[in-house]
Amino acid sequence: MVSLPRELQLLHARRLAGLLADLAQAALLTEEAAEELAKDGSARKAAVAYLFAREHLMERRLGGISGDRSVLDLFGPVTRYEPLEESALAAQ
Repeated sequence: MVSLPRELQLLHARRLAGLLADLAQAALLTEEAAEELAKDGSARKAAVAYLFAREHLMERRLGGISGDRSVLDLFGPVTRYEPLEESALAAQ
């Protein structure tokens, strides 16, 4: 960004700050997920971290329109705070 003109630096600074915030959130979610998996054997928070990273950090094509069912498959355990087997994430 340093080599860009000043107006482009300012334009992209907000986007960069947003990306850094998303990255920090994903790191914290991943840390909590690892703790929950080690302590309780539940991958529920890992599912939350995965869904967050997929939505905020991974490249999206077609505006997120795809045949991916992971949101539907993980919705129940995530929203009901149910334990989730680690193997359920591997299937995603």
